[in-house]
Amino acid sequence: MLHDLDRKAIPKDLARSYGNNAGHYTDPLGRPLRSKPLLHRDPAVAVLPSPYETATTRPVPPAGSGVLELVLDSAATMPVAAVDGTPVAVGDGTVYVVLPAGPHEVDVQSGATASPVVVDVGAGATAALVWREEVDRATVRFGPKAVDPLPPRSKVYLYEWAVIVLLVCGVPLALVNAFSLDETGSRIALGAVAVLALALLPFAPWRRRERRRLAAHRLANEGPGLARPVHYPWGGP
Repeated sequence: MLHDLDRKAIPKDLARSYGNNAGHYTDPLGRPLRSKPLLHRDPAVAVLPSPYETATTRPVPPAGSGVLELVLDSAATMPVAAVDGTPVAVGDGTVYVVLPAGPHEVDVQSGATASPVVVDVGAGATAALVWREEVDRATVRFGPKAVDPLPPRSKVYLYEWAVIVLLVCGVPLALVNAFSLDETGSRIALGAVAVLALALLPFAPWRRRERRRLAAHRLANEGPGLARPVHYPWGGP
């Protein structure tokens, strides 16, 4: 096993990758090789031989066909894209696949498995899908458009941080000083903890409302990026 290996350091040429050993993926100091960070990495998508016309530039579809524009944005792994069970591309970047008009199943496999997406390709039209893998290599979004995974700005995070500080630091401090109430310093410490707790308590209902607002905002933001469920077989109940 090659632990801590960045999979993007593995050549896409299977003959080369199978012939390599652990020494091919370490630098002179023995550290695992790393690919470029996501935001500074050049597109490295490669087209695989398949029955479908696939290219990295937008093609002109023949009559009765359309184009699938598939964006593969991986953080660390090397995704493999397949259409109707046939691999068409490997790596990250944008590929265009000419398909007969109608529904098609698109699947992308990487370090984390995502459910396949059914896309309806219209004759002479272009259907777009975006597959995005976050830097944790486990969070994958696959749908008709890219969405911003970052939550909106909110002061609820500051409030929750203050509550954590109160529980982790304030409560133990109050318990220790509760056994020496005859000392002025202990009474001051207890008073400070009590004031902080009383100041935070009225904001508890606001925190619940703000959390619900953030959850609703997240659903509304990610909704356009989610694929619509489709019954199989096509046109079934």
